[in-house]
Amino acid sequence: MISVWCSADRRKALTAAKSDQPLPAKDCKNSVTQQYDVGQRAGLQGTPMIVAEDGTQLGGYLPPAQLRAALDKLAAGKQAPQASAAVDPANTTGG
Repeated sequence: MISVWCSADRRKALTAAKSDQPLPAKDCKNSVTQQYDVGQRAGLQGTPMIVAEDGTQLGGYLPPAQLRAALDKLAAGKQAPQASAAVDPANTTGG
């Protein structure tokens, strides 16, 4: 990600990275590592990460229907399950 951030044309570099095309290694003053470290210290895990007003975290990918259901539960005042647990194939307890 740092090579994308430090590229002269970030849009082109990001498109290349998403297409698994090699990027020249670049380094520059950037906030990528700092932002990552802040997220780690705050206990945020999973991409994407959604944090609700009450602090409930939905971390990790959810298919659209499951994301909608989780957001509807949050809106109704019920805490939604952690997204990462909902999609963890090693979790045999059902969430």
